Amino acid sequence: MPGSGKTWMMRALEKELCLEVQDLDHYFEKYSGMTIGQFWKQYGQKEFRSLERYCMMELLESQVSIIAMGGGTPCFFNNIEIIKDLSFSIYLKVNPIQLESQIDPNSRPLFDGILIDTNQINTLYQQRRAWYERADRIIVNNFYEPNVLDDVKMICRTYFQSHINK
Repeated sequence: MPGSGKTWMMRALEKELCLEVQDLDHYFEKYSGMTIGQFWKQYGQKEFRSLERYCMMELLESQVSIIAMGGGTPCFFNNIEIIKDLSFSIYLKVNPIQLESQIDPNSRPLFDGILIDTNQINTLYQQRRAWYERADRIIVNNFYEPNVLDDVKMICRTYFQSHINK
């Protein structure tokens, strides 16, 4: 979900584990030469999702160790299957009520600068939940739990060690 802590977690893991990381949204903006909002307004969601998928594939096939996917990325095309086939996925599950204070509607083209409320967030969550819950691991992030980063670090260490030893 937007605002669930994906980018924060990615940056923390980069620092803690000394791994190469990439944020799909930032990669998309660099690749397209536009912000996501600009691209969305000029070309629409369909073209955005197509180029987002292309960028996702480039990152999954690269040497990047950790990728923070966009909140909608796993929910379009067969992206969740590709993510699971080519990597290991972690879903940072957040209570939709907590997301209201985390989301800046001006930075999310899906909300287009409109003030958002818990009902809108809950609707979006219900629409996406089935895809999110197909992740390899689900970690509850309540933004107060100090062990969330430790849990994700341990999962990542175990995953990377098992793949190095193959």
